[in-house]
Amino acid sequence: MRRPRLSARLLTAAVVALAVAAVSVSGALADTNTGTSDSGLTVTAALSPDTVSGHQQVTQTATVENDGRSTVTVSLRVFSPKRPSTAPPQAVFVTLAPGGSFSESAGYPASDLSPGTHTLVAVAINRATRDSALASASITVN
Repeated sequence: MRRPRLSARLLTAAVVALAVAAVSVSGALADTNTGTSDSGLTVTAALSPDTVSGHQQVTQTATVENDGRSTVTVSLRVFSPKRPSTAPPQAVFVTLAPGGSFSESAGYPASDLSPGTHTLVAVAINRATRDSALASASITVN
């Protein structure tokens, strides 16, 4: 009887170790953060990979999800690390049913960014209530 319990414990420990390893590896590949609003908007900003150099490809993604109970019109504003500091942020207006989401991605070479740390900021604003959610992600360019 003790042998099956020991085997189950070893199997559980192995599964936990694999899960931790998978999370550690994925955490090294991208910087992703999420913000939520009182009215049920969830916005996510992601930059991948989290450290780049040379001509590696950078991918940025901004996502907004309606976790509320009613349809909302949302303004999603994306402050990209690639845009010139004098340019206004890109804004997209979308109508989301409950549970609906909208996502946009862009890719560009790391050489388009100067060395240092850069930040992607995504802001979702409920157009009716002005309630908002913000998320940011960072990337380091060597």
